[in-house]
Amino acid sequence: MAETALIGFKTDLEQTYTDVNKACGNVVRTGITYPDASTSLSILMQVEDTLNELQQLMTEGNLDTVEAAEKIRMALNDIKISKEILEDNELLLKNGLNLKALRQYNLNYQKAEKGLQQAKNDLMQTEILAPFDGIVVDIGVKVNEQLSLYDYASKIAVYLVDTKTVQIDGVVDEIDIFQVERGQRAVITVDALPDQQLEGTVTFISPFSTEVAGIVNYPVTIAIDPTDVNLKGGLTATANIIVDSRENVLYVPNGGLEGSRGDYYVNVVVDKDKGTTEERKIVIGLQNNNYTEVISGLREGEEIVVERARPTRSIF
Repeated sequence: MAETALIGFKTDLEQTYTDVNKACGNVVRTGITYPDASTSLSILMQVEDTLNELQQLMTEGNLDTVEAAEKIRMALNDIKISKEILEDNELLLKNGLNLKALRQYNLNYQKAEKGLQQAKNDLMQTEILAPFDGIVVDIGVKVNEQLSLYDYASKIAVYLVDTKTVQIDGVVDEIDIFQVERGQRAVITVDALPDQQLEGTVTFISPFSTEVAGIVNYPVTIAIDPTDVNLKGGLTATANIIVDSRENVLYVPNGGLEGSRGDYYVNVVVDKDKGTTEERKIVIGLQNNNYTEVISGLREGEEIVVERARPTRSIF
């Protein structure tokens, strides 16, 4: 069906091309301006029919884009010649050419030109241009399946992976989300590669939350820095976002911290031989999963009792 339609399309355009050349040849040989625009109008109507047929083929998915592009180029040339004929006939206006007819001819020309431009735009839209180079990992449509105006925005035709860009998508608890900002650095650990430590940068923080089992989280994206590690999509990873940092600070293991928010203390060893200790109230600063900064209440070199490390909430 597609081949038959394209043959008819080719025949119509070639006939149009012949007719226009013949009409223009007569004008050149005689040196006389053609008395009316019927020939030009006929050519434009043929071009319009051809464009309608082209549109139909594109809708049905039976279009040979390479051949169609060539025929559109020929049609543009035909319209250009037809326009020149109309412009010549305009000179006859003072000699009795009907102004209404001239206007109608011009309208027909504009209609044909607009139809041609629409056909070119539709033709360009039949090609899928990826915004980046990558690897096609899956195709979401079947052979001869068409994407309509109703589902092209929601139906994925091609799954393309940009192997040069790797990112981690995760969530941050609502308690910590206001500490996270774009541009902050993060340390990433992949479960399948426990000995590898990666780094990245926060690139996206969703303004909308998700809620699962009453827990409110905010989606966050971290772009991983270029690495020699051959990462694969779908790996499970954990990221610690660095919201602040300190240098040359006194810190203790989280397992030695007692108390609650705003009222923390540690058990300082007084006599190691006797095993005596004393509670010491401390003021803490920054925390991570393993250590807590001590601002006051403890001196460097003092020993504290450290129990089994308590799990703390990861910021990511």
